Amino acid sequence: MRIHFIDAMRSVLMVLGVVLHAAKVYTVSGRWELHDSAATNPLFDGIVALISSFRMPAFFVIAGFFAQMTLERHGRKYFLWHRLRRLAIPFLATALLLNSLQLWLQYRLPVLAESSLPFPGSVAEIFTSGRWLQHLWFLVVLLIFSLFALPLSKSVATKTVSGQGWWQGHWLAVFLLVGAFSEMAAHSLLHVVRILMAGPFVFGLVDPVSLLTFVPFFLFGLWLFTNPARLKDFCRPGLATLVAAVVAVLLHRWLITLPETRLQTFVSWGYDGIVHWLGCHLCFSAFWWTVRRPSGFWRYCSDASYTVYLAHHLLVILIAGSLLNVAWSANAKFLTVSGLVLLATVIIHELFVRRIRVLSFLFNGK
Repeated sequence: MRIHFIDAMRSVLMVLGVVLHAAKVYTVSGRWELHDSAATNPLFDGIVALISSFRMPAFFVIAGFFAQMTLERHGRKYFLWHRLRRLAIPFLATALLLNSLQLWLQYRLPVLAESSLPFPGSVAEIFTSGRWLQHLWFLVVLLIFSLFALPLSKSVATKTVSGQGWWQGHWLAVFLLVGAFSEMAAHSLLHVVRILMAGPFVFGLVDPVSLLTFVPFFLFGLWLFTNPARLKDFCRPGLATLVAAVVAVLLHRWLITLPETRLQTFVSWGYDGIVHWLGCHLCFSAFWWTVRRPSGFWRYCSDASYTVYLAHHLLVILIAGSLLNVAWSANAKFLTVSGLVLLATVIIHELFVRRIRVLSFLFNGK
């Protein structure tokens, strides 16, 4: 089974966090932590929408894939220790050291405070609302999913499906159709059980919306590891790819004309489901056909990408904040912020995290 292309994809998805968050500073909507209202461009709204259409769905499929692989190859005890070391430790270190510093600077520095999202009335509200998590929310979701993976791993391992049956040759269509309906079902449950929408709960650590939105992708990843032939099917574009793309375009055009009713809400769930699963499929396909063999470059990217992701959020705020009063275009600021943040985080990884054992443990779980 070709696993290296999935690891390469994981590293790129992590690094795309730099592009995503730098772009959010310069969107017209301005809904992120920091917004440069003097330099906006609708192009960045499009970039944010494009990256969001596949990045986290693909990431959670990858997470499920590697969770099942670790459980089958190393057992439950190793899996639990590995998850604790790779997820919980970096989460706590980054939240306490970097996220706390970021929020303090946004609160204390006038140049940042004026362009940041409003702060709650008390420190307690920062924690209860979950704002302190920032970009680390996905680590919490992965920890929760990991606990559910323990009882599921053995049953998933027995669900190897052959290519025989009416679905033979149509697996991609099945994946896209079932995936879209699973996301619609998740949103329907959230809509029916209203209390779930009141989250996040437990200091922001339990967010039912994120859990229900991404659990289908994680479960699909668990299943894919035990079905390598189906992994190949998922990575091969075909007629189902074209049909899904056409349906997504038609639904989008229809959504524009619909008033805000229950029908519009339901159609939007279907649209999101198709776009997310189609984007995930295209992402897997791109790496399946381009990353043919392991290499030192991709191994280094895989190792460094975690540091890049954990450290980039604070640096995006600081560097974008330092450019707030600079009379540059949104494009120039975006390229500057993205380039400097990526360079700085790679240097941090190379000079500190990779070479100092304590920092490697705290920020890379190694």
